[in-house]
Amino acid sequence: MRLTICFLALWAAVPTSAAMAATPATASPRTITHEDLWTMPRVGGARLSADGRWAVVPVVEPAYDEKQQKSDLWLIDTSGAREPRRLTGTSGREGDATWSPDGKYLAY
Repeated sequence: MRLTICFLALWAAVPTSAAMAATPATASPRTITHEDLWTMPRVGGARLSADGRWAVVPVVEPAYDEKQQKSDLWLIDTSGAREPRRLTGTSGREGDATWSPDGKYLAY
């Protein structure tokens, strides 16, 4: 249940290219394109902290040019009290995060 909440919270926090392309004044229903699907952020497997209060998930933002693809880690409060936040923002690909046994530190 907590993981479902985490994924939904993260999904709502990461804008898709379709959401960014629409403007409020001219927004109207349209057909989803191949580009929309290809560039949609993809959420990886969550790693929960020892106490279950936090989850860290990798999010890949695909691009047609592999050099422009991003992969960052996001921190999610499993209670839903806080918005998910991006932990990394480098041009490298972050992933395989793991928590310390006490849940205070995160290594990737």
